[in-house]
Amino acid sequence: MGFNTLNHWWSKIRSDGPKQILIRRWFRYKQYWKKNNYVFGRIVELMGNRVNIGTLTISVDNPQISTHEKSIFFFGEWEQHERDAIDLYLRSDLPVVELGGCLGVVSCHINKKLERPEQHVVVEANPGILPTLEKNRELNNCKFSVRHAALGYESSNVVLHLAKIGDNSLVPISDNTVEVPAVSLKTVLQDTGFETISLVMDIEGAEVDLLEREIDVLKKSVATLIFEIHRGEMCSQARWDTIRGNLVEADFRILDRIGVTWVFENTRFIH
Repeated sequence: MGFNTLNHWWSKIRSDGPKQILIRRWFRYKQYWKKNNYVFGRIVELMGNRVNIGTLTISVDNPQISTHEKSIFFFGEWEQHERDAIDLYLRSDLPVVELGGCLGVVSCHINKKLERPEQHVVVEANPGILPTLEKNRELNNCKFSVRHAALGYESSNVVLHLAKIGDNSLVPISDNTVEVPAVSLKTVLQDTGFETISLVMDIEGAEVDLLEREIDVLKKSVATLIFEIHRGEMCSQARWDTIRGNLVEADFRILDRIGVTWVFENTRFIH
């Protein structure tokens, strides 16, 4: 350990105190253990690949989920920020369009809160995850419908790069691809007949396309907008600033931000 390193730690101890340093280190390692821990993932597998998340029973029996990745489900923290936003802001009286159902944790969480749970459509692009999504729907006696499609605007199909759970499947990280039918929010609304909805999105970066291209549809039909924003190469700060400005111009106001999950409310639908 060099002099500069010793000097750095001595400065940190004097400014923060050893207690705060240990607390931060413990929290960092604890979060790592939860997200990437083979031991806890193996416990999940020995328990039948099922976990309890809140009041839900969730199957994680899917080859796209590694043993290490199952540890986050063991601790019940999958999509915690999104579920918190739903608890606080989702309207129970409106139909829901959900883009990006994944395993169905958020889907089931939403469906249990709706006055008309059959008025809830879940769009999921990854064909490998659909059986688990539908299985979790049945395990929790939910009534949402599942549509195999991906958000897309340039053609009738979207090229999906199959990836592990949580990765951006639109980014070409592998040669394992499949074509998926393309939908827009407008076409989903036309097909379902829903007029005013809550929109929930977690589509690994594709949300920026919808927010830019379908601002008129959002203004007309979406009362509550809950979504994860995936920054970085797909959404620069300037692009995100423009999107937020366009939402405000379209009568939306920011209700909250929980982690990377944002909640907007359409003031046109406030009672």
